[in-house]
Amino acid sequence: MKTRQISELKENIETQKSHKNKIISETDELIKKTKAIDHVKGEQEKTLKACQEKKRELSAEKKTANESLKTKEAELFQQKFKIKDLQKKKQVLTHRTFEMKASLEPKEQQIESLKTNLHDLEKLFHMQNKSLK
Repeated sequence: MKTRQISELKENIETQKSHKNKIISETDELIKKTKAIDHVKGEQEKTLKACQEKKRELSAEKKTANESLKTKEAELFQQKFKIKDLQKKKQVLTHRTFEMKASLEPKEQQIESLKTNLHDLEKLFHMQNKSLK
C-alpha cells in the first residue's frame, strides 16, 4: 500500500509539475500580451496627444480665419456702402451736368446771336467810317 501511495503521490507531483509548467507558460504568454497591449496603448496615447495638438492648431487657425473673415466682411460692407454713396453722387452730378448743358444751350444761342449782331454792327461801323472819310 505504501508503494501505491508513493506511486500516487509521485503521479500527483508530476501532474502538479505539469500544471505548474502550464501555468508558468500561460503566465509568460499573458505577460507578453500585456507588454504588447501596453506598447499599443503607449502608441495610441502618443497618437491621441498628436491629434489633440493638431486639433488645437486647427482651432487656432479656424479662429484666425473667422476673425479675418469678419474683418473682410466689415470692409466689404463699408466698400458697398461707399459704392452706393458714390453712385448716388454720380447720379446727382450727372443730373446737374445735364441741367447745366441745358442751361448753356440758350446762352450759346444768345452768344451766337450777339456775335452776329456784333459782326453786323462792325460792318455798319466800317461802312460809316468809309463814308465819312
